[in-house]
Amino acid sequence: MLSEFLRIGEEADRRAVLPQLSQEKNLQILGEPRSPQSLEGTFLSVLPRKSAALSLSYLVTSLLGLLLLAVLTFTIPAPVKGSLTEKQLTGALFGAICLFGMTAGLSPSRCSRILHFKKAANDRSLMTEETKTRATATAFQGHHPACGNFSVHIVRFGGRTYCAGCMGLVTGAALALSGSFLYFFLGLHVGAVGILAFWSGVTGVACGLLQYNRFVRRGVVHFLLNVAFVLGAFLLLIGVVEVNGSLLLDAYLLAFIVYWILTRTMLSRFEHERICAACGLKQCNLSFG
Repeated sequence: MLSEFLRIGEEADRRAVLPQLSQEKNLQILGEPRSPQSLEGTFLSVLPRKSAALSLSYLVTSLLGLLLLAVLTFTIPAPVKGSLTEKQLTGALFGAICLFGMTAGLSPSRCSRILHFKKAANDRSLMTEETKTRATATAFQGHHPACGNFSVHIVRFGGRTYCAGCMGLVTGAALALSGSFLYFFLGLHVGAVGILAFWSGVTGVACGLLQYNRFVRRGVVHFLLNVAFVLGAFLLLIGVVEVNGSLLLDAYLLAFIVYWILTRTMLSRFEHERICAACGLKQCNLSFG
């Protein structure tokens, strides 16, 4: 009875997925349908649960760090106004983070295929001739497998396909880098807008961290949320400098910006893992597990 139930569930899942795949241009269905026993093992696998717990711990720590930043910014006494050199040092460190993020976002394929997707093709001795053929034919869209299940994570510009998250991070970093140069090195005056910038930054960072849920179903939304994520960090930095001006608080924020980037990467990885684990198709050569 359990096998029959799983077979019916598998057929229902495929009927739900295949129409979506057929509407996506240039998308391939990777692999063959799994057997009920194989599908049951996927959903009960320990690996997704461990990844979910780890991702949740990153997310909770990030949000608590954001909350603590708000408390410290508005409660600890503001120090004597720092020198211009200290302010420019803060801007230079943030700019370096932006440049590093842009570099990773513009060439994500190498790191994503090492960190995100396991290539079964690495072990040729365990592959059938059919699997070997499929391994050499696998295509990528952006740096995601050309599979309809990843259609919400890509965007198309000018007839080309890009990763929505990476393009959002690159766009946000470019805007933040320009703003940092104006504020930290050209002396752009913010004044009373600092408080508004701070809370706008809190909103942007929080939205960027919480973007990986099943309610975000369009690539353009992922793109905009990643732009907001980076710009939010930039606005937070302006807010902290204007409201408090503590060099230690600046250092705290810069450290957490790096941590937030790591958290976003882990959440993205878990989302990819969830998509592959829930797929009703046979394990392809570029999937998890």
